[in-house]
Amino acid sequence: MLTKGEEIQGILCAELWFCDVSFHKKCAKFRDTRNTEILMPYKELVVAYLEVGDERTGMATHPELAEVTEALEGSLILYDREYRRIQLRSVRADVRAGAVLKQLAIHAPYLFFEYMPWMDQGDPDEFSRIREMVSVMRAVF
Repeated sequence: MLTKGEEIQGILCAELWFCDVSFHKKCAKFRDTRNTEILMPYKELVVAYLEVGDERTGMATHPELAEVTEALEGSLILYDREYRRIQLRSVRADVRAGAVLKQLAIHAPYLFFEYMPWMDQGDPDEFSRIREMVSVMRAVF
């Protein structure tokens, strides 16, 4: 189910609980808990990373792409070209965030696959630089 969240530091946020995901040439297709399909065109995405809760501290960590395994649980965080934050969570135990991120990296390797602390603080200038870099990389692929 896709829910519109609140604004955090001026960034519009949404959350999607999904049951299934499939990857295609130009987009990822998520199916939510009401069997609604949500298409996410790769060309509209800029940033992708994982957010993993630490059970001991209660704090979120953001592993680098090289550290991500397909078995890693957590939330997949995406930012689109308009600097909107989309948090994706699987409702199925066999669909892990790590596997989804790895597939996204295969289908859209030009995205920025790293968390930066300024992302959640609403820094449009920094985001604009990342968006431009992703646009250049996408043109190469």
